[in-house]
Amino acid sequence: MKIKSVIASLVVLFVSVGCASSPDYSKPISKGKATISGTFADLASFYTDNNAHVRIQSIDGEKYGVFNGSTDPINISPGTHSLELFVSNQSAISEFTYKLNAEGGRRYQLKATLADNQFHVRLLDISIPDKELLVSSKKIGIDRVEKPVLVY
Repeated sequence: MKIKSVIASLVVLFVSVGCASSPDYSKPISKGKATISGTFADLASFYTDNNAHVRIQSIDGEKYGVFNGSTDPINISPGTHSLELFVSNQSAISEFTYKLNAEGGRRYQLKATLADNQFHVRLLDISIPDKELLVSSKKIGIDRVEKPVLVY
């Protein structure tokens, strides 16, 4: 029984560490490109603050990630882009298009919160460490609710 609790503790530790990622500010971005990333909400804020996971499925038709998109930073050129997003919190899910007009040399991140049966999606400029500047926001209705399946 003690082995199971040790294994469970290790799994929680690795999942927690994997969720705690932040942008790498050590590498400057050239004026000829920008980055956009989604968000993998940490466990506590996912349940207590209703923060959602935001995954980028595609940008201008080019797919990213293996399963429902990517939260990793993606390099893009300056200009207007069409992002296909997958947003989820617990059993609430929405897939939609978000338009981005990227400026060269900037880092962008998408974050979302679930409230009043809607996702409140925010596009943030995170180019300056420890600052989040709101670029735009959008309210998106929930597409579907998937009930969890209990496995015994």
